[in-house]
Amino acid sequence: MTPLSMQRLIQFALLVVLLSLVAIGDIGLQRNATVGLSIGDRTAEEGQERTRLTRISAGSTEDVWTLPIVQLAATASKVPQYTTWANVEALMIARVNLMTDRASAGKPVQVLEAGQQRATGALQHSSSEASKAQDPVLLAATWETQKDTQTIDAEKRDRDGWHRLRQQLDTAIRYGYFVKLPQGYETDALQRWPVIYYLHGSGGGDRDAWSGTKENDGPQYFARTKNNFPFIVVSLRSPGGWHPPAVKDVMDEVERRYRIDPTRVYLTGFSMGGVGTWSVAYDQPDRFAAIAPVGGLKGDPSRAAQLKSIGVWVFNGANDHVTPAADARVAVKALRTAGVSVKYTEIPNAGHVESLDIAYRNPELYTWFLKHHRP
Repeated sequence: MTPLSMQRLIQFALLVVLLSLVAIGDIGLQRNATVGLSIGDRTAEEGQERTRLTRISAGSTEDVWTLPIVQLAATASKVPQYTTWANVEALMIARVNLMTDRASAGKPVQVLEAGQQRATGALQHSSSEASKAQDPVLLAATWETQKDTQTIDAEKRDRDGWHRLRQQLDTAIRYGYFVKLPQGYETDALQRWPVIYYLHGSGGGDRDAWSGTKENDGPQYFARTKNNFPFIVVSLRSPGGWHPPAVKDVMDEVERRYRIDPTRVYLTGFSMGGVGTWSVAYDQPDRFAAIAPVGGLKGDPSRAAQLKSIGVWVFNGANDHVTPAADARVAVKALRTAGVSVKYTEIPNAGHVESLDIAYRNPELYTWFLKHHRP
């Protein structure tokens, strides 16, 4: 065995050991990670420290939980408001003892007879009990809310750190890509151009599929067939899944090699690529002027507020049974609640595959992209 091979073997063994230690919890790389909690016979997850439910001793056989309430207007005649929380997706229905002095001070409020159900809409209380100022009132309390900045930053540091380590070991994920330059790119050496990055769906990067993907999928069809299409279009190639740090590597390389306008960078993808569009946008929210996931499920609604500076247009087929329109609606609701500029098109009678061509052969999409600029 050569010295170089031995060095690679030692590096690989070190990586395996580190990953094993992380798996068993000896190295805590991810702070404030999602924690599963049981409420009665149901289970939920929390994504923010201030919404953590903690079981405490009630001095009896009855379970009592505490829910740190932020800015709760605790009067019997007024519907409580969680003004600092977005994304009403999963609601915990519980009887809450409304004590004005405790709630207004932001102290934990006791929750009795806790149970969970899926629900949407504004916070509610029982009108039959509203007149009883000191009695328990039925509330809908936000259970899973926006992730805090500290958690998001820690997750990104961990993800990027592992990617850099794998780069050093020459084991990192690398994506190929195909670039279509616009007419006129070669004639004006000073002009900078808007760029669209496209992430294909599952199987689109396979050997037999890639030639069609890079020529016809997503915005590449317009780039190939329309005169004066004013974008550089970059189709990335993946054997499966989209890893944000590896996507970033491609974008960094493209933007070094080509004359890209950094204020007009756009991201879109279909199916697996739609899911990737969400995750890459969360990972690099300061990079993009606008994104357009097509058939991309719901992303991570707890991170919707990260996209406040980005234009978002969500597409989904109404009859899509692979990536259901119901998930797209969840994403749109979370974005709107978080104050994100979002547009939603649910394509009538379209299934999963049909939505690919319908969305990307709509010239309005590209006009809409150009309306969005970063400062």
